[in-house]
Amino acid sequence: MLFKRTQSKQDWAAIATDTGSKIIHPDVRGLTRARVEKLKKAGFELNVWTVNSLKAAYHLFDWGVDGVFTDISHRFPEAYKRQ
Repeated sequence: MLFKRTQSKQDWAAIATDTGSKIIHPDVRGLTRARVEKLKKAGFELNVWTVNSLKAAYHLFDWGVDGVFTDISHRFPEAYKRQ
């Protein structure tokens, strides 16, 4: 289930549950650690789009996201590419 930044006030977990989705793809813009933690605790996988900064990707992985959509995958260290 893909969510735009403009949908940030919606209850993503409830919408995803109602549609049977197990993976949520939120826009990186405006995403918070608290939102990530809430969604992970609810049992969802998170793949964030579009992350074109290694620093931002590292923060997101530290927050617990499962993956990122990016245009710079060639710049990611091998350890991240193997996950």
